[in-house]
Amino acid sequence: MKKLLATLTPAESKRLIARGVLATDIVQNALKNGYVCITMGTTSAYIVEELLGEYDKTRHIAGIVVPKGLAVTDGTKRFTDAIFHKGEYMENTKVMDILDRLGPHDVIIKSANGLDEDYVPIVLLAHETAGTVGVFLGAVSARNIKLIVPVGLE
Repeated sequence: MKKLLATLTPAESKRLIARGVLATDIVQNALKNGYVCITMGTTSAYIVEELLGEYDKTRHIAGIVVPKGLAVTDGTKRFTDAIFHKGEYMENTKVMDILDRLGPHDVIIKSANGLDEDYVPIVLLAHETAGTVGVFLGAVSARNIKLIVPVGLE
């Protein structure tokens, strides 16, 4: 029996995850008929780049795990969430700006920092009120907004 082993770099993995997320029916429907909200994160940055083409992924990161530990990026130098309405990019718009418009056919994408032993996504929160996650999580539950949490295992 022949076997094949494929290895990917973290960047290649994030690109593959981005393309997979964008290929889902849920995301495709929201891109055509509703909202797709992509919050900050390294994997999320690849999703935005797939939609926009050229995109400075380094500015779509709020917090990051580096060899020395956890780090938070300078808020004055980062982009905001990437919001798309019916496929059109809504520049300088945050999830909190349009949260009251979101419903069961819309999607929020929030990449995770890791998985626990039960494969539950872990999102590290540097902000004392839970940042963007703290803003949208209640609405996601109350209004059945679709939440996708992609994560790489690098």
